Amino acid sequence: LQINPVTQLAYRSIWSLGNKPVLNMPPNSIKSITTAMALLRFGTEHPDLAMEVISGKGGIIIIEPFLNEYEIPENEVKILDPYPSFIVAPDLNPDNSTVTTAKNAFRHITHFQDIHGAGLVHGTTVAMQITMYYSWQVFNMPSALKKMKETGASPENMVSLSNEFVKNSPQNLGQPVDTYKPEKKDRERKINMSMLGIGDFILMGTAAPVYTNQMQTVQKPSNAGYPISVFNAKDLAEMSAFSNLDAINKLKAQRDAATDTKVKEAIEKEIAELEPREGKDLLALTTEDISKTKIVIGYAEELRNYISEEYRKNVSFYGNKTTDPFNVRLEKKNVLWFELYKMIRRGYPERKYSHLEAVDEYIKGLRQQEKDLGELKGRTSDAYDSFKPGAPVYRVVGGLVKEDDGNLVPLILIAGYHPDADPDNGKYKIKLVDVTFKAPKKKDMIYVGDEVEAGSKASGERAAIDEAFDTFAHKHQYGKGMIVYRLPGVGYSGSINSYTSIITYLEYAIAAIGLAILIAGAIIVTFGTATPAIITALGVLVGVAGAIISIRNLRERHEKGVLEWDSETALDIINIIAGAVAAGGAITKTVQVVSRSVNLLVAIERAKGLMIVYDAVNIAANVYLIHAKVGEDTAAIKKLNLPKPEEDELLGQVTFDAIQQGAMLVVSGYSYARGLQSHYQSKLSGT
Repeated sequence: LQINPVTQLAYRSIWSLGNKPVLNMPPNSIKSITTAMALLRFGTEHPDLAMEVISGKGGIIIIEPFLNEYEIPENEVKILDPYPSFIVAPDLNPDNSTVTTAKNAFRHITHFQDIHGAGLVHGTTVAMQITMYYSWQVFNMPSALKKMKETGASPENMVSLSNEFVKNSPQNLGQPVDTYKPEKKDRERKINMSMLGIGDFILMGTAAPVYTNQMQTVQKPSNAGYPISVFNAKDLAEMSAFSNLDAINKLKAQRDAATDTKVKEAIEKEIAELEPREGKDLLALTTEDISKTKIVIGYAEELRNYISEEYRKNVSFYGNKTTDPFNVRLEKKNVLWFELYKMIRRGYPERKYSHLEAVDEYIKGLRQQEKDLGELKGRTSDAYDSFKPGAPVYRVVGGLVKEDDGNLVPLILIAGYHPDADPDNGKYKIKLVDVTFKAPKKKDMIYVGDEVEAGSKASGERAAIDEAFDTFAHKHQYGKGMIVYRLPGVGYSGSINSYTSIITYLEYAIAAIGLAILIAGAIIVTFGTATPAIITALGVLVGVAGAIISIRNLRERHEKGVLEWDSETALDIINIIAGAVAAGGAITKTVQVVSRSVNLLVAIERAKGLMIVYDAVNIAANVYLIHAKVGEDTAAIKKLNLPKPEEDELLGQVTFDAIQQGAMLVVSGYSYARGLQSHYQSKLSGT
C-alpha cells in the first residue's frame, strides 16, 4: 500500500513509517489521527467495502473511493505535485510499431528539478531521501485516440496525445491487458509484446516517489503514456515491400469513390506519378529522384531568400493596417513557394522553429537525401556491371522485420543473372546485390543462389530468385527476422525467415573448440595432469575444419566476383596450409610410432624441422593479418555511418571472426611450442 500509486497518498498520510521503511513490515506509529479517524468513519459508512478489506481482498478497495471523497488537510502532510514526466522508446520503429515476437524497452523520464529546483546541493539532499518505484500497465488504445490515428495523426502527435490522455483521463483507459508490478529505482522496462497480441495499445508508466519519514512529504505519482502498434512480423514486412503498390491501390479506391470532378483529377495526377515507378529499374528511378530532389532544393532556396528579404525589410509577419500577414503575402508572391512552406511547417512547427530555421532544416534534409541518393546510384551502377551481359536485371524492394525488437529494415536490392547462368539451356542462377547500405566490403553485398534447372523462363527465374533469397536469409547481417521481397517489374514476391546455416554453426564450433583447447592447454602447463594427445587431436580437427571453411570462403568470393588479394584472402590461404600441416603433423607422429626404419625417422625429423619453421612464420603472419583485418573492417564499417543496430551487427561479426581466427592461432601456437620442445629434446639426446 505504501508504494502503490493509488493508495500511497492516504497510507503515508496516516502512518509514520520510520527513516528506513521496510515494505513487508507494519508501520511504526500513527502520523495523522485526523486522517486515520476519517478513514474509520468512511469504513463505518461503507460496511460492504470494509468487510471486503477484512476478508483479505486488499486495502486498495476502500482507500481509492475514500480519496475520492476526502481531501487530506495540507497541515497534516506536505503534498507535492507529480513530476512532469514522459516515456521514451529507444527501439520501437519510428511509427511506434513493433511485432508480436519482440521485447521492447521503454524508459520513464521524470523532471526532478521542476519540483525540487535546479540547486545541486539541495537536489542531492532531497534525492537521498527518495526511493522511486516504477510500475507499468498496458491498455487497449481508447477509441478517441484510435480515431485520431486513423484520421492521419502523425506518430509524433500520437506520442504527445497518448501522454496527455494518460495524465488527464486515466479513468478512461479501462482494464489493463498486462501489468508489471513496482520495481525500485529501475526506470527501464522490457515489455513482452507476445502477451499483448496484435492491435493498438497504450503503455502507462507510473513513477511513485517514497520519501523518508524525516521529509514529512508525500508526492503524487507521475503518470506518462506511450502508443504501441503491434503487428504480425510478416504483415509489417509486407507494408514495406508493397508500400508503393498499396498507395496506388488506395488512391484508385479514393478516385472511384470521389464525386467531385476536380478531386478525381487531382487523384488521377497522383496515380499517374506513382504508377510508372513500378516498371522502372533502380538506376533509372534513382537518377530521376536525384533530379527531382535538386529541383525541390532550388525552390526551397528561393523561399529562403524571400524570407531573408522579409527579415531584412523588417516587415511584420503577423500583418498590420497596411500589410497582409506573411502567409497571405507569400501566396500572392508565389503559390508554389506557399505550398512548399505549408509542407515544411508540418514537419517543423512554429512552436519549435522560426521561419528561417524551418526552411534551413528542410534544405539540410534535402541535401542529405541528395547525397544518399547519389551514393545509392553509385552502388547500383557497380552492381549492374557484375551480372551476366545482356541478361535482364530486376529491382527488388523488401522489408526485414527483426525478431527481437520488431525493427523494420526497408531493403533495396538488385537481382540479375549470374555470369554462370545458361538460360538458353534451362540453367538459371541468380545473384542478389544488396544496395540498401554501403557495405565495408563488396562481398558483404552479394548473395548467390544455387543453380536451378527448369523448362521455362518464368518457372526457372522464379525458383532461382527464391534460391538467392534463401542464401540471403542465412548470410545477411541485419539480425534474425522475417523477410518479404517483391520484384515490381515482373510481379514476383515471396517471404522467408532468417536462419542459421550448418556452416555458421561449424564456425561457432571452431571458435568454441579453440577456446576449449586454450583452457585445456593452460591446465596441462599449470598442473601437468592431462595428456596432450586429446589436445593434439582437437587441434587437427580445428585446423582441418578451418581449412574447409577457408576454401569455402575463397570459392564463395570467386563466385561473387570479388576475390581480391587482401588480408582476408591471405588469412584464408594460410588457414588452408595450416590445416594441411596440422593433419600432416598428426600423420608424422603415427608413422614415428610404428616405424622401425632409421632412415625414415631421419627424414621425418627433417620434415618436422621444416614444419617448425613454417609454424613460426604462420603464427607471425596470422598475428599481423588478424590485426590488419580487424583494423580494416572496423574502419570501413565506421565510415559508413550506418544506423547503430546495423553498425553493431557488423562490428559483432568482425569480433566473432577475430575470436575464431585467434582460437585457431592458439591451437597452432600450442602445437608449435610442443613441436619445438620435442625437436630440441631429440637434438640434445643425440637421436
